[in-house]
Amino acid sequence: MTAALASSIHAEPVDSFKMPLWFEDQSSWLTGAAGSTGAIYNYPLALRWEGPVDREALRNAVDQLVVRHDVFRTVFDNAGQGTTARVLPPRRVDWDLRDADPDELPDCAASFTLRPFDIRSDQLLRAQLIRISDENHVLLLASHHLVYDDWSNDIATREIAALYASAPHGSQSLPAISFRYGDFVRWQNDRLSGSVLAKRMAFWRKTLDHPSHFHHLQPDLDGDPNSTRGGLVSHRVEAPLAFGIQALAHETRSSLFIVMLAAFQCLLHRRSGNDDIGVASCSANRARPEVEQLIGRFGNDLVIRVSLAGNPTFRDFMRQVRGASLDGYSHQDVPFGQIMTEIAPAGHPAHKRLFQTMFILRSAPRTDATVPGVRLTRVPVALGTAKYDLNVWIDIDAGLGVAFEYRADRFSMSFMTELLKDYRQLLDAAVNAPETRISEL
Repeated sequence: MTAALASSIHAEPVDSFKMPLWFEDQSSWLTGAAGSTGAIYNYPLALRWEGPVDREALRNAVDQLVVRHDVFRTVFDNAGQGTTARVLPPRRVDWDLRDADPDELPDCAASFTLRPFDIRSDQLLRAQLIRISDENHVLLLASHHLVYDDWSNDIATREIAALYASAPHGSQSLPAISFRYGDFVRWQNDRLSGSVLAKRMAFWRKTLDHPSHFHHLQPDLDGDPNSTRGGLVSHRVEAPLAFGIQALAHETRSSLFIVMLAAFQCLLHRRSGNDDIGVASCSANRARPEVEQLIGRFGNDLVIRVSLAGNPTFRDFMRQVRGASLDGYSHQDVPFGQIMTEIAPAGHPAHKRLFQTMFILRSAPRTDATVPGVRLTRVPVALGTAKYDLNVWIDIDAGLGVAFEYRADRFSMSFMTELLKDYRQLLDAAVNAPETRISEL
């Protein structure tokens, strides 16, 4: 390992910039006693290595990932206005080795990932290599959503594989990165100014002006509203219904996401009696080709707001959902935390989120990374946490799946199981009879 990888956290920064305010509560992360988010925004990546593994070469590959992507060695403070990012010289990644039985892996992954970061001083990537047997290892990586998003998973997986595979040859197999995260931030700040920013803010001011703050589900438990303890219920959509969803999307020149979201917003309408429904989603926000291979926080929250007034048919309602989604995604580049700081609706309490539900189709790339002599696969990690009252995950890998991740101190498993069943039935009715009015589904 080179001397450059041994620099301390107190080294002079190699770059600094004002970090976008991606999250509503981002500023508070720097004022807490530990300078952390309590680990709710920690992000796991688990990779199973089946075959002989050179542990030192693998550790060097992770270290080189940090050399390439400087967001991992970025620390934050409140110097001046907003959050200031300071990029430090590379140093070795915190690295743990341990043995574990296969049935211990889920608990190992959760406890490792949920160790809080101090974003004021910690390098925001740590690693643990778990040896299950001589030729079965799991590499656990934990990062933080402030510097990492879903799209970053695929980049990290491919690059670690490539860096590891090139180690015996002593050569660097990846092209150098010339456009860094700080360059993106400066470009975005220059672009989002003046009349461009004013027009986008005017759009979000109108979209987010809602008296109930887009809370459409009444909790059935009286637990701590700030608890992040999570529960999960899921359902694999049957092949005929999945085919019907795709067919309706194709017929209406829409997408699977629009069909699924429209049905879910109908469900919230039926459950709450509200005509005015808002659900959040997350955009990739990677419009520039230079950032397609860059690890960092680009994903951005947005709210898709629709009206079911007048009892439209499901087909007509889908058109509205499609239009609202396109409008939202065309204004996706203003960081959501910045929007909330500047145009939070009147009366919106500081401790209460504007929206209750996040709806996400997992669409980030998942290319197969290859390592000679090793079978490399990704392992799902369940953390048992929930950032929102309800996060709806739509998964299109190996079929169509729906998962409800929810705050377990606010909603019971029986409530969420029933809600998921209702969603499945409403979706089936809507797909089979899209000309039916919403109230009759």
